[in-house]
Order: sequence, then C-alpha cells, then structure tokens
Amino acid sequence: MIKRGILGVSTIVVAIFLLSYPAFRGPRVNNYASARQLPSLAFAAASAPAMNATPASISGGGSEAPGKPRTDAAGSESNGHAAAPLCTGIPITEVPKNVTGEFSQVAAGVTITQVTNDSGHNWNSHSDLPAFSSLTNALVFNHGNNPAQVAVADLDGTHAQVISGSHQATAIRVSSDGKFAFYQGQNPNQGADIYAVPLSQPGNCKEIRLSQLNMRFVPPVGALIITTSSVDPTSGKNEILFSEGNILHRVLDDGTVLPDLTLGDPENGNAFHRIGRNPNFPDVLWYKRDRPAPDPGGVAEPEIWVVNLKSPGKVYNLMANTPVDHPAWSPDGTRLGFITNRGKWHVADVLKPDGSFSLNSEGNFKITEVGPSYASGLSVNFCTYAPDGSVFVCSQRNNAIYLMSLDGTKSKLLVNPESSPTGAVYNAIPKPRFLDMEHIVFSSDRTGLAQVYVISGFTTTFP
Repeated sequence: MIKRGILGVSTIVVAIFLLSYPAFRGPRVNNYASARQLPSLAFAAASAPAMNATPASISGGGSEAPGKPRTDAAGSESNGHAAAPLCTGIPITEVPKNVTGEFSQVAAGVTITQVTNDSGHNWNSHSDLPAFSSLTNALVFNHGNNPAQVAVADLDGTHAQVISGSHQATAIRVSSDGKFAFYQGQNPNQGADIYAVPLSQPGNCKEIRLSQLNMRFVPPVGALIITTSSVDPTSGKNEILFSEGNILHRVLDDGTVLPDLTLGDPENGNAFHRIGRNPNFPDVLWYKRDRPAPDPGGVAEPEIWVVNLKSPGKVYNLMANTPVDHPAWSPDGTRLGFITNRGKWHVADVLKPDGSFSLNSEGNFKITEVGPSYASGLSVNFCTYAPDGSVFVCSQRNNAIYLMSLDGTKSKLLVNPESSPTGAVYNAIPKPRFLDMEHIVFSSDRTGLAQVYVISGFTTTFP
C-alpha cells in the first residue's frame, strides 16, 4: 500500500525520479528556463517606487500606458454577458485571422482563430494559469520576447493593446476575480518583484509594483515561482504567493505584506518548482520542489505536496512512490488532477466539501486513474478542467489538443497545433486552457514564432 499521509520535516522520503520519461522531462524545464528560452530584449525599466516607498494603490502611481480607448469601452458581450470597461493601453497591430483551413487536423465545426500574427513572439502562460478576465472579457497574453509586455485582446482577437509600461513581464496571469493581470517584473536595478495592472481601472492602464523585496533568484530558479491568486476572506483583496527560492512570500493587491512562511516538507531546503493555489479554499495549495542545486535545468523532484497554510508545518504527499507532475485543481477545489509516468491523467480526492483534507483510514488520498483510454491512442502531458468542471481539455505534447470526459472513457480531438517538436519548450507545448465555456486558448510556433490561437465552435459533449 502506498503511503501518502502526513509528513514532518524529519521524515525521509524515498522516491523514484524518472528523468528520462518524456512527459516529465520537457515541461519541467519550461518552468524555470522559460526566461532563457527566447532571445532577450533590453529592459526599458518601468517607473517604480523607491525601495522604501509605499506601494502604489489602484488609484494612482506606477507606469502608465496611454493610448486610444477601445471602441467598446462601455462593455463587450462577446461571451454572452456585459463586461466592465477595460483600461486604455497602447494599441498593437494584430489582425485576427481564421486559420482553420491551414491545420492538418481540425474537428468538424471547430474554428481556429490566430489572434496574434506580428513579427514577435506571443504566448499564453502555463496551462493552469488563468488567461481570461471575465470581468472585462479580456484575453491576457505575453507579447514580445521574454521578458515580455502584458497584452490584452477581445476573445475574437480584436482591440489588441499593450497595458504594461515596459518590456519586463514574465509568466503573466489573471487574478481570480478578473480585476488584475499580475506577473514578475524587473526593477531598474535588475531585481525582481511582483507587479500588476488593474484591468478595469478607468483611464490609462497603470502598472503598479506590489512587492518591495528586490529579489535575486536562488539557483537553479530562473524566474519567480508565483501562484494563482485567491481573494483573502478577511480583507476582500487578492492574495498572491510567490518565491525566489524556498521561502513563501505573500502580498495583497494593495501592496500589504503578509508574514513569510516555511513549509514542512522534508525537501524544504530546496527551491520551489511550481505552486498552485486552490480556487475555492484560499489557504490550500499544492507545490513541487526543485532538485538540489546545482541543477541548471530546473528539474523537479517527483513529489507533489499539499498544505493548508493555517498549519504550514503539516504537509501531505500526494502519491509518494510514483513520479507525478502537472497538477490542476478542479473548479470546486476538492480534486487535484495530475499525470504520472505512465502517460495517464489521474485525479486525487484531496478535500471534502468543507475544505478539510479527505483522507482514508490509512491517511492517504483516494487516487483514480482517469485516462485517456488506450483505445483512443492518446496520451497526456497537461489537462485542465472546464470552468463548470464538466470536462477536461488536454494536450499530447506538441501534436494534439483534445477534450476528455471526467471518467476518461471518451475523448475527441479538437486540433493538431502543429508546434515544432524541436522549438523552445514553452512554444512547442500548446498549453490549452478554457477561457470560458465557448473558447479555448493555446499557443503554437507553427509559423516559426510563438503565436496565440483561440478555438471556438466546439461542444463539450461526446458522441
């Protein structure tokens, strides 16, 4: 019987690290090496408060991106509901194009729109990082070489604009309430901090600096490890967790700093690899650690840990005796999906409906192998849930994006993204993610440069 229960700091974990398995090797490198994958551009440093200054609030401060307002500033209804006005950025030349006929494999009735097509790189961040603000109906993506600018567009690709003040963003994602795009930004002295742009602020978009730590990465970390956000129930503000090494920092969206945390796993001397905040229970998160330095590739330990930050010293190992990776929370926060070295998607029942840990009599989580089925001929690298939790969207390396039923028995191909198998890792992996129930975003370097695409016209039912 596999033991996956509570572990203290003194517990020794013996696990198999499967470096040679392709589904684990490539994507892991992406998480730390992404800042080094594409040719770098020199930073035009954004205006930022002095190191001892009070962080800028939503109503003022920061670097501005003036431009021509969207013609639909009163609100778009592209996904069936009115949106709040989006702040005004700097328009960029992107001509959305229906490229359905250019792909070798596309499901019947599906439309593929190439949202970006300029001479630079454009891409969505990792598949489990929100890229859509339902508040403003805006798709948020990385624009330019990495580190990049923060860009937004409508779901049909129109009204594209840069909303950050400089070429300095890494791993852009949207806050859980849709109010902010936040990311790692670089300070004028090359240190790193958390920056954000309030998406629905009237007038010109303003980049604000939330943290004041001026961080330097702990090798082999090459970029800040940042969670998705959750709204703090006490303050009503977004809480962002992040780390440049092995200490967990916390900051609210108004710049308020919360106490740092050290987590209680036996690998806590190692740097974080990735961290995932629970969408429904803000104190719960999963995380992975990096292997001990020196490790220039940024390769992760095989374990996924789960913790409630109210008791940071008490941690749970998801599946100790099997290498696991690429976790994704269900929308209700009770289940955590992940892949194993067998190329299959699994789901762990992690929490009860009240947010407490769901452990069996042996102190383990219930683990279910989901799929895809052997009959489908598919394998899996990444899956994430639809917003309503009814289906998964998954990718098979660089050559398949498909939907899969929750029990894994049914699947259907949406498109072969035709990314280059030899391209930069985060270009070759399409990272599909639902924007809403009618749109899925992915990236592909099929044209030689990473560009953003949106899938529409699909159904989430199976024959």
